[in-house]
This record gives sequence, structure tokens and C-alpha cells, in this order.
Amino acid sequence: MGLFDLLLLSVVQGVTEFLPVSSSGHLVLVGVLLGGESVSGAELADSSLALHVGTLVAIVVFYRSELWRMCRTDRRQLGVLLVGSFPVATIGVPLKLTGWDESLHDPRLAATLLVFTGVVLLLGRHHGDKQPGGRLTYRMALWIGMVQAVAILPGLSRSGLTITAGLVAGLSSREAARFSFLLAMPAVGGAGLLQVIELVGQGGGQLEVPVWQLGVATLVAATVGWLSLTVLVAVLERGRLAWFAVWCVPCGLGMLAYTLATL
Repeated sequence: MGLFDLLLLSVVQGVTEFLPVSSSGHLVLVGVLLGGESVSGAELADSSLALHVGTLVAIVVFYRSELWRMCRTDRRQLGVLLVGSFPVATIGVPLKLTGWDESLHDPRLAATLLVFTGVVLLLGRHHGDKQPGGRLTYRMALWIGMVQAVAILPGLSRSGLTITAGLVAGLSSREAARFSFLLAMPAVGGAGLLQVIELVGQGGGQLEVPVWQLGVATLVAATVGWLSLTVLVAVLERGRLAWFAVWCVPCGLGMLAYTLATL
């Protein structure tokens, strides 16, 4: 995987991590377009981790005031985040430790689930404007966290599914988006920690992509991610989440046809 390919993946990650179109699914599909079988699963795994760290930085920067307030005065929100993070930890950690996460890079699976994401966005459009927006409870947090755990699968949009789950539970669009992106931080941070532990256990010499290239990719993903998050919050305030289904469904169907014909 060359630097140009990695930069392209960085831009794709920065845009699709926050837009409800599945960043993991697009990374798998773009990986196929860039090199097909010549791009190894290890390269995709290394680059995917760096890109997700970049978007984690984008979340921290965007919600820095909110995070500071939570740490100083709103400890209840920390508890809500902990409850919401429990499901993805119980699923993601065993997947990583057993190596089963390597099997989640099937482009046909990603394409199929991208279509499913579009369907969910269409079905969830009825909740955005009708719910008055209630207070986030621990039960809501657990429900949204369970949806996030399912969205580990490539092609399922983590942001799209968790925001929709929040709307269905009774949250306003703004609150559903806020919790969705804050909930991403423990998940992404935990995945990064597991990767670091794995690399240390292997002597730190098993990266398939040069470290400096991963650093550049992280910076690009963080910058593009911050811009995308700014745009998405504005779109959500207008209640237009379902617009992204127009991309998910035809893109998923097109990529499914392509992968079935070429792989």
C-alpha cells in the first residue's frame, strides 16, 4: 500500500466516520478498488487503526468543552458513557483477542450491510421530527450501546445506527448525535489499546505500513473528520439524517455487484 492509497483512505475515513454511511465498510470496499487481493488484511488493519485514532482526535477537539464539563461537574454523564460502552467491550475484546476480527474484512459482507444501513436510515426518518427529546437515561445508554456493538460489522454505520437508536429512544437529534460521538471515544480508544498491547507482545516489529505514513494518515483523518463532524451536526439539526440512505443503498448494491463479479 503506497502513500497515495493511504491518504485516499484517510480522506474516506475522515468523511465517512461521522457521516452515517459506514467508515469501516467504505475502507474495506476502497481497499478492494485500490488493490484487491494485493492489499493484505494486515495492511488494512494497521491503516484502519491509525485512521480511527485520527477521527478520535477529531471528536475530542470538537467536543472539548463538553468533555471538560463532564470531567469537572457532570459525573453522571461519565456513568452513562460507561454503561453505553459495556456492550461493545464484551463483543469487541473477545473478537480481537481471538483473531476473529480478521474475518470482518469481507467486501461482500460490507456491501450487503451498507444496503441494510440505508434501509435503517429510511425507517428511522419518522422519529427525528416527532420526538420531543427526553433526558438520556441509563437504559437508553445501554440500548444505544447494544446497537453500537452490532455495528462492529463492516457496512453497518456506527454513527447512523446509534443516532437512529437514540431518536427511537426519544432523544433529540442533537442529543442523539452528541451521545453517539462521545460513545465512539471509549470504543476507538479501547481498540487502539488492544492493538498496542498486541504489537508490544509481538516485539513492535509487525507493522505492515511504515509508522511515518500512519502518522500522516492520522493527521489527515483528524482534520477531515473535524470538518465532516461540523457539517453533519448542522445537517442533523435540520432532521435530514435519511438523506444519506440515497448514498448507502445504491453504493452498497453497486459494490456488491462489483465484488461478486470480480472476487
